[in-house]
Amino acid sequence: MYYGFRYRFCNIASGNEKGHVERGVEFIRRKAFSIKTDFESLEEANKHLQEKLDKLNCKKRNWLQNQSPADILNQEMKYLLPLKPSYDTSRRVEARVNKYSVINIDQNKYSVPDYLVGKFVKAKIYPETIEIFFKEAKIAEHKRSYQSHDWTVDINHFVHTLKKKPGALHSSVGRHQLSPELQEVYNKYYINNPKDFIVLLELIKEKDLKSVLKAIEELSKIKKELVNTDNIKNIIFKLPREETPLNIKDTSIQKKSLEQISSLNAMFNLKSMGGYEN
Repeated sequence: MYYGFRYRFCNIASGNEKGHVERGVEFIRRKAFSIKTDFESLEEANKHLQEKLDKLNCKKRNWLQNQSPADILNQEMKYLLPLKPSYDTSRRVEARVNKYSVINIDQNKYSVPDYLVGKFVKAKIYPETIEIFFKEAKIAEHKRSYQSHDWTVDINHFVHTLKKKPGALHSSVGRHQLSPELQEVYNKYYINNPKDFIVLLELIKEKDLKSVLKAIEELSKIKKELVNTDNIKNIIFKLPREETPLNIKDTSIQKKSLEQISSLNAMFNLKSMGGYEN
């Protein structure tokens, strides 16, 4: 009904009733896979099939007045109806965001941004995912859970609340649903500084997790104490860090000190070891 196709059913186990369809499949199989049958992946097989189809469709045919099927299709394109968007197979529901900033769908809880507490949102329920909208804008997407009374939480939805109560982060449901990489970062560098970790989550949302993890690795190689959100931000945006490690040899420090003393001696017309005199 949506795409405008008509359907006709065949009898069970009566392939002869749809012989034209079967013949078309056999033709393509023979042309595309009779010589090459082994592939490293499904993507490679699909690429090979597409190349064979393009070659077949571009071949000139006598019964088409020496034109190819691709030529005929190009001529008919201007007479075809506009392509409709993909048919949306979701089930749609409206739900109210409770005080915990989650909505209830099929006895499971899914988080939304905490500024929507008390508001009504619309959800599209797909077989694998759930998309949540507020005023036609998508504000959350979760993997659908088929358990009962399960909580699926994105900790970024609670950033504003956690800023006011950062101590709640440690025992929150959202923290335990973080990726393994972020769990390790929290336990190793932020367990005593949850407020700074919340700012880090905002940085990840602004940039990406890969850039943040790379900056953390760079800082940790220098000194573990350097790993904080400000230094991570400075590396990502190529700004000077809060604390620059001192990698100057003692001989260089001594030389600089002697040069400074020498300049003071010259200023006051004095003689000392600073002037490199014994």
